[in-house]
Amino acid sequence: MAIEQEGLGVQAHFTGDGRIAIDLDRQSTIFSPSLKKQLHEQTKDVVTEDSKPTYEGHSEDRSILTTQASASQQPPSRLNIVMHAVGSRGDVQPFVALGLVLKSTYNHRVRIATHPIFKSFVEETGLEFFSIGGDPHELMAFMVRSPGLLPSLDALRGGDVARQRKMVASMMEGCWRACIEDGDGMCDLMGEKRIVKGTPFVADVIVANPPSFAHVHCGQKLGVPVHLMFTMPWSATQAFPHPLANIRPSTEDFGLPRDWASHISVAGFYFLNRTTEYAPDRALAEFLQAGTVPIYVGFGSIVIDNPEALTKTIFDAIELAGVRAVVSKGWGGLGSRQLPSNVFLIGDIPHDWLFRRISAVVHHGGAGTTAAAISAGKPSVIVPFFGDQFFWGATVHRAGVGAKSIPGKDLTVSSLAMAIIEVVQPAVLDRADILGRCMEAENGTDAGCLRLHQQTETQCLKCWIAPRRVAVWKVRKNGICLSAFAATVLLNARILRVQDLKL
Repeated sequence: MAIEQEGLGVQAHFTGDGRIAIDLDRQSTIFSPSLKKQLHEQTKDVVTEDSKPTYEGHSEDRSILTTQASASQQPPSRLNIVMHAVGSRGDVQPFVALGLVLKSTYNHRVRIATHPIFKSFVEETGLEFFSIGGDPHELMAFMVRSPGLLPSLDALRGGDVARQRKMVASMMEGCWRACIEDGDGMCDLMGEKRIVKGTPFVADVIVANPPSFAHVHCGQKLGVPVHLMFTMPWSATQAFPHPLANIRPSTEDFGLPRDWASHISVAGFYFLNRTTEYAPDRALAEFLQAGTVPIYVGFGSIVIDNPEALTKTIFDAIELAGVRAVVSKGWGGLGSRQLPSNVFLIGDIPHDWLFRRISAVVHHGGAGTTAAAISAGKPSVIVPFFGDQFFWGATVHRAGVGAKSIPGKDLTVSSLAMAIIEVVQPAVLDRADILGRCMEAENGTDAGCLRLHQQTETQCLKCWIAPRRVAVWKVRKNGICLSAFAATVLLNARILRVQDLKL
């Protein structure tokens, strides 16, 4: 199906992955006036297309940092918090950043439930780790091959879908075990679960990203609050399309939707500061100082089918643009050819350290890399492959701190070189620097902790008799909340009967 008619101002067609791609023209005399009116009504702050971003000041609706909280409010009881995080390193790291604040500031016990490949990363921060299984490399490779809502025929014929279904089922079971088991959930080489004894754990609160899927079911089973957090807008709104939808309105730059209820908020990015722990090797330090400030090129967790071809495209574009570059191997294995003198190849290096020392960032548009680039005050060239990467590409370009995104399948030497040249121009560099300094005033993790405690009503989780203990029971007659300890004492004293209590 294809829709295209002069004066209509809209084009639509089915894509190969089963979605409908819709293009809306703001010049349309038919749809545009009514569409603009609806969009204005559904957003709290609208920046017109003609007004350049200045990034001076913040809307009071933009962040929950202005949320009023009583200074005299008692601190929450010490909670067992499990965090379900499915995805790449960029998906897991914000949970670690939030978990560290929850542990250090509020003394909660925090368990990160994620893939076994991230065990060392999590435990090195001092947080508990629990394996839910699954291989993020395989997940990312599948998403690159089948980026849409429907899998490709090759994926069906090759058994990819069956393998992914089995993996997802295993991860959902792992998420449930992370809520109730001690130990770390790891298996031995034979696939048998290891017997690792530890302090018993039963979750009082579940924090999760939406792709972990099991969160709401685990919360219902345990009767505990569930708090979802994600690196992109996930809740439905009439103000703008879902980031995973393929709708490209060329109308306005939207603010927060008016139809988002009070339980939905934007806290800001969660950063994990690794700068103080990192010292570069001598070769990298010398390269950074040897000439003009280089750009960075890296596609993070994206698994590429043909890394050799992509490497050639990148190196040729760097040469054509006349810049020096630091190129990250990433999961895709870039750099599998002889390096030119203007390119330095790196492995895993903290973005918060490196991005302060380069001029621009070429990346896949993952939320974490996008945030790191903005925070460092550097413009982006985004090459999206799937999911929310297209959303972040459009957002960065609309903010004036990046070139128009180039889909991975359309990447060429000339298009990449032109985009690099565009973002290293003084005007773009200045806007990126201003936006970066604005972000320095935010503290996403503190705001996220505040919102977590508010939304999960942690004050209501306190035992009325022993406030430092978490309530797990209610007295049916009057709704008094009791911890297991208090309930046991009252039962033993025959003040209450078992039938007087409910979860």
